This record gives sequence, C-alpha cells and structure tokens, in this order.
Amino acid sequence: MSSARYLIDSSILIGNLRHQEIAHSMLHEIASSPCFVSVLTRVELLVGLRVLLGRETLELLRVFPSINVDADIADLAGRYGRQYKKTHARKTLDLMIAATARIHDLTLVTTNVRDFPMPELKLYPVSR
Repeated sequence: MSSARYLIDSSILIGNLRHQEIAHSMLHEIASSPCFVSVLTRVELLVGLRVLLGRETLELLRVFPSINVDADIADLAGRYGRQYKKTHARKTLDLMIAATARIHDLTLVTTNVRDFPMPELKLYPVSR
C-alpha cells in the first residue's frame, strides 16, 4: 500500500465529469490513497458549473477534503511567480495549486503537467 497523498487538480475533476478515460484512470489508480483538493479547485469547478452537471459536480467535490490557502501557500506561490515569470506564463491559480501541493507534501495529479514546471513538485504519474 502506498503512503502517497494526492492533490487533485481541476483538470482531473473536469476530465472525470466529461468522462475522459485518462481522468477516470488516474482517479481509479489513486482511489485507495488520501486525496484532497484545494479550495481554489473548488472555485474553478463551481465557476464553470453547468446546469446539467451541477449535481454531479457537487457530489464529486464532496468526495475530497478541501485544503484552505494560508500565508505559507501564498508566500510560496509568490516566489514561484517571480521564479517562473520569464519562462512560463503562470496563472495565479496554478501557482497556488503548486504551492499547496508542496507545502502539504502532496503529489499533484494533473493532466496539465506543463503548467507546473517546479522541479521540487511531485507530479503523478509523471516523475522528473
């Protein structure tokens, strides 16, 4: 049994709601491990909430405990923003997600690996 703990990115949850095989597979592979979402991932999903998927989205979000953003996460996200502003056009939410995974020692599960260039970040299933 793995001792890994995971932070689920919105790309995985959206893919799951859209019945994309890669998202289903990734969630299935880690289902027996502790999994979390950032409150920012909740915001992303709820902003894009479609009437037809509303109930399904809320049910999916209930499965994963949410991690709040705190000063440590914000500070690390700010450092990431300064560090990667010249080589990558980072979105603030991605910086915050990366910082959340790093601060809480979680492996980030995402299909958008290019959005997370931080070498110290653990990504699933990609290893660097």
